[in-house]
Amino acid sequence: MREFLTYLDKGDDVIDCGIGPLADYSIEFAKLGYSVTGVDISETTLNYAKKQIDLSGQKIKLIQDDFSEFKNVKGKYDMVFCTGTFGHIPSYLSLEVMKRFNKKTKMNRYALIQFWIDKEPSVSQIIYGIFYDIGFKIKRVFGDVFPVNCSTYTYSEIEDLCGRSGFKIIKTAGGYHFLQKIIELN
Repeated sequence: MREFLTYLDKGDDVIDCGIGPLADYSIEFAKLGYSVTGVDISETTLNYAKKQIDLSGQKIKLIQDDFSEFKNVKGKYDMVFCTGTFGHIPSYLSLEVMKRFNKKTKMNRYALIQFWIDKEPSVSQIIYGIFYDIGFKIKRVFGDVFPVNCSTYTYSEIEDLCGRSGFKIIKTAGGYHFLQKIIELN
């Protein structure tokens, strides 16, 4: 992550989309002198994140919102940061979410997004998947559970998503894509 921070200046505005219960990236951004907003759809997650932020002594604004709508998030940011979360967005909403990210990014500024890469599973991953599915079905019999969406993308699909949403790919590392906003969408 530090390699991408050379593109930012202290005090720049960063939005962490999918802050998570530990708020670890947001806390790190705040420690480095950035103005940070953490967003998550889950109130429970935000409550856990607030506890971690309070323990860290950092100042981070928290907002409950859905990336496919961004009804509660106002303004634009120097960096839209989304790691560990984009794969949970259903693929049919991915282009809409990327367009929303565009609208929240200042012109010529950046996004760092971790896409989950579509690749052929190994034998151990197939076996794990079978046991996971069986375990999920057993848990469903005994209590409330819900399936977690896991959307994966090929590199050509990622290139298409970025281009259609007004971003240029500057650099990739595994599933991490560092993007620059080059087109303002209406």
